[in-house]
Amino acid sequence: MREILTAKELLEEGRRMKHCVYSYSHSILSGGTSIWQLVMNDGHGPTGYWAMLTVQVANATRSIVQARGQHNKLPDHRSHTVLIRW
Repeated sequence: MREILTAKELLEEGRRMKHCVYSYSHSILSGGTSIWQLVMNDGHGPTGYWAMLTVQVANATRSIVQARGQHNKLPDHRSHTVLIRW
């Protein structure tokens, strides 16, 4: 899990995953929400990892609000299992 900390990273995540996570930038700045990226380290490509899910967490309760894959798809079995462990 990797926390997305900047507006630039948030914009890049939305483009990479093809969803509207950038619209949550105000909630992140106010501290109500944090956005996390579930990544798989596979050692391939320019970064050595690929993003599986974007996860929204309510900071006050430290609970997962939503988790989405590319094009807002729900988590598959593998990513859901990792998310539950986290």
